Amino acid sequence: MLKKWLAILIVGIMLAMAQEVRVSMDFQGTDMPLFLQWFGKQTNKKIIYQQQGLHGKKIYFICPQGIPEKSIETIGMAILESNGFTLIRSGEGEANVYKLVEMAEEELRKMEEGDYYISQLIIIKHLQVSSVVTALKQTKVLHARAGSVVEIKGANALIIQDFVPNIRRAIKIIEMIDKPQSKMEIAFVSLKNAQASDINEKLQRLFQANAKERAEYNLPEPLTIVADSRTNSLILKGSREEIQEARNLIERLDREIKEEVETAKIYELKYVTPEKIVPALKEFIKTSVFLKKAEKQIAAGPSLDRITVITNEHTKSLLITATEKEHKLLESVIQKFDVRRPQVLLETVICEFSPSDVLNIGIELLGTGNTEGVDIHGLTSFGLSSIVDSAGKAIDDKNPAFPAGRKLAPGTGLTTFITKGNESKIPFLLKTIQSQSNAEVLSTPRVLTDDGEKAEIRVQQEVPVTSTNALNSSTSTTSFKEFVSAGTVLIIKPQIIHSNWLRLEITQDIEAFIGNAPSLGVPPPKSSRSLKTVVTVPNGQMVILGGLYDRREVETIDKIPILGDIPILGMLFQTRTRSVSKTNLYIFIWPKILIDPEFKDLYKISQEEHKKAKKASKDSLEKME
Repeated sequence: MLKKWLAILIVGIMLAMAQEVRVSMDFQGTDMPLFLQWFGKQTNKKIIYQQQGLHGKKIYFICPQGIPEKSIETIGMAILESNGFTLIRSGEGEANVYKLVEMAEEELRKMEEGDYYISQLIIIKHLQVSSVVTALKQTKVLHARAGSVVEIKGANALIIQDFVPNIRRAIKIIEMIDKPQSKMEIAFVSLKNAQASDINEKLQRLFQANAKERAEYNLPEPLTIVADSRTNSLILKGSREEIQEARNLIERLDREIKEEVETAKIYELKYVTPEKIVPALKEFIKTSVFLKKAEKQIAAGPSLDRITVITNEHTKSLLITATEKEHKLLESVIQKFDVRRPQVLLETVICEFSPSDVLNIGIELLGTGNTEGVDIHGLTSFGLSSIVDSAGKAIDDKNPAFPAGRKLAPGTGLTTFITKGNESKIPFLLKTIQSQSNAEVLSTPRVLTDDGEKAEIRVQQEVPVTSTNALNSSTSTTSFKEFVSAGTVLIIKPQIIHSNWLRLEITQDIEAFIGNAPSLGVPPPKSSRSLKTVVTVPNGQMVILGGLYDRREVETIDKIPILGDIPILGMLFQTRTRSVSKTNLYIFIWPKILIDPEFKDLYKISQEEHKKAKKASKDSLEKME
């Protein structure tokens, strides 16, 4: 019910703006039969209806100012259609008899189940209402059967009846075309090279092509162009935008005609990308050879300004504007550049040998005594054992007491000690252990790259680094910050220089973690080694990079001041850790050129590797069974 109130109220108020003979319409819950009697009297119609079918039907329409007399029939029919009824002429001649019928059931069902069906009045501000109606019918935004549009020429408005989404689309179209006319301006353009009559003819074809459609929709007249042969100039009349557009066209057309006409051609690249070829083309255009062959009578400056090269990365093509002679030269250069480059298969073997030897030796002493009633205690502690009291409990912050003995800490290696009195009194403790390891790392990465392009191989270890954020004085959170990597990075740029010879630019960076992180949020320390070289080898010959040898010897001594410095006897007051580690790295590189245009050599290698991988997978499954 609310949709009917709003739609009909808008229609009534807006129609009241037209200054004509008006009829008061004020229906507030009026029964349908009473409304039909009033409507028939006002329009001189005899309306036949069935009383029982109108039971409970009410009409709501408020228009205090009244509506134009000639619009009563239009508004009345809109009210009936909004309530699901319409009038159909019955009989022939001048009887003017109409029958009240309900709208099609499928239309009513669509109104109930779908969007709201409303009537909307729209005031046209700048265009003629007939032009807007024609535009709406051509766009077909309204429903084919349920939608309708009625002109109100006296008020330059229209009434649209349709579902809400269709009416919204119609309003958007009206807002787009119902614009005020731009302010007309006049401009004079003098021509330098072309004739005013020739330019005028071309511009007339462009700007007058849609003059009929503009007049039909009451749009501003197209740009007016008048040629003045005496001054060889053009007089332009129109909006500022149209005049500027015409100026741009005139500037392009009013050029000096040279011997050859410039044309635009598209060159599609097959093997290379535009960014690889464009710099070379631009440098070639600057050379005297190009200027001499293509433009004998034109200096270098104008030639460089005329030739344009536009790239399209998506289609791998070049758009070049030049003369026919220049196109032939550029095309020959592009064909020489746009060739399939051979590919190079780089097989590498990275071997790393890392033996290490760590020796730990530690001594702890404990002594107690009594001199003239005074207890004397002395001990050394390097983490080999824990200090206990007379009850054998470990001494710490929760159990402060006098030391009475030791308790051996669990661990590996050789432990030698002397006891006195009971098992906790250990005046002498010796602990030693030696750890040896021999690590070998072997990786065989393989990479395929184009001739002259870099290939990168990374064999790295990544360690996470966290960060701590303090929420308050007693609470903090720890979150992931980043990964820190260390390992071997091998970058190889192969280039075929002559027949089956290869020039290899090799860059190798080796990094390794050499300890634990000093604190939370700080990455662990690492060592770094780098190698950079250029070698020339025959196709299929192996290159060996060796000698990347690293030896580290670290000795750590924890001791008691002064006592630990006494020769020989000082060893009783200290603990020693001595570690020796060695790293030897070898890298083998085997480059192989793949030149077969059908990629048969690559296919053969791929099939061999596929068979190896399949056999390895089969062997692994058999071992698991």
